[in-house]
Amino acid sequence: MTSILKDGAFNCRVSTVLNKDVKQFGKKHLFDDNDETCWNSDQGLPQWIALDLQKEETVSAFHIQFQGGFVGHDCHLEAGLENGSLEIIEQFYPEDINSLQVFKLRKPICAKHLRFVFNGSTDFFAPRFIYCAKHSLSLDYILSHLISVHTAKSDFLKLHQAVAPQNVFRAAGGKPGLSMDQITAQVMVFFIGGFETTSVTISFCLYELAKNVNIQKCVMTEIDRILEEYGGEITYDGVKEMKFLDQVVSETLRKYPPVAFLSRKCTKDYTIPDTDLVVEKGIQVVIPVLGLHRDPKYFPDPEKFDPERFNDEAKRSRPHYVYLPFGEGQRICIGA
Repeated sequence: MTSILKDGAFNCRVSTVLNKDVKQFGKKHLFDDNDETCWNSDQGLPQWIALDLQKEETVSAFHIQFQGGFVGHDCHLEAGLENGSLEIIEQFYPEDINSLQVFKLRKPICAKHLRFVFNGSTDFFAPRFIYCAKHSLSLDYILSHLISVHTAKSDFLKLHQAVAPQNVFRAAGGKPGLSMDQITAQVMVFFIGGFETTSVTISFCLYELAKNVNIQKCVMTEIDRILEEYGGEITYDGVKEMKFLDQVVSETLRKYPPVAFLSRKCTKDYTIPDTDLVVEKGIQVVIPVLGLHRDPKYFPDPEKFDPERFNDEAKRSRPHYVYLPFGEGQRICIGA
């Protein structure tokens, strides 16, 4: 899969559609204020504080709703292993690194010819594409079906409703479209990137708040105050006003970036200023995100959890590119 995503022509076709609208994910009309989602645990008993300490939790026990247009599937993970979705998700996050899965991700072409599969996960991630391919249904039909599933709000797929038929599914103007394998790869990347990064960040954030009680009290005070101002409802505008909560999450991403390093391929020879060092075309450049985030030159006492690093004054005092939890540049966030 990753080999497919590194292909230059493929990246060009994908980024043409994906990058232009990724900023829309933070817009107000995409904020999920549905009570069933925000308060899914509020069913008479406070399920969200019920812990089973006798078994290890390998996947965060949160309700995750897939809002990417290609999946359209609700996963209620609080039900534990009684929920079939959790069993499939856990295949991606074993207790140790599964070498076979790494092989399939790094060498997708070899894995395809050797008939390696992710067991049931492929059908979980892309059932519509696989089903329709087996039944010779048109891609236009698939797209129409997916759009019909997502009519409640303007989500990722609706944002691309106008451009997807030309730029994603089929060729236009002599340019190649995306194959079924490439579309399925995108579905799986969106899921892995969206679920794991979110759950890990939440886990580390709660861990730090548990260790730093004074910070925890400040966060709770802010949340309680703003919720009271908005009648006890979680709203887009209310969340935007939670400045200290934003600082806490930013500090969590600094100390525990979901991706420890970024990899970029040099597209032309580049001489580093004031040196004789030349980065040649084709060289893979590794950017150490974790190293930057823990560098005392930019973040003094880096092991300390200090949300005040991200107040307005502190952010202005630092170089822009030393904080990269989402990457930076043309491909910010998506694929980092």
